[in-house]
Amino acid sequence: MFGQVNPKLTKAIRRIARDDSNVVFRDHAEDRMEERGFDHTDVSTCLRRGAAHGPEGDGDRCHVVYLGLHVRVVVSGLHAGGDDWSALEKVFVETVIRGD
Repeated sequence: MFGQVNPKLTKAIRRIARDDSNVVFRDHAEDRMEERGFDHTDVSTCLRRGAAHGPEGDGDRCHVVYLGLHVRVVVSGLHAGGDDWSALEKVFVETVIRGD
């Protein structure tokens, strides 16, 4: 799949997503949202209620999954040290995927 659920990262992303100005949408994400029938409210709901899986690769990205809307959001900009996400202040929405 795309990694295990990370409770500490989930908590940090939910905290960040309470303020829409902390969530930046890349052009690719906007295009995929339109193509797949999602809007900013759907993505915000996913980030505020979903579970973060990862981080993956170099630690910059993770997948946030919210089954209530069957949506998966890939975010970047994590750049945190280890398992301490308290300094995380902003995330970048890279793409939005419809879940099954």
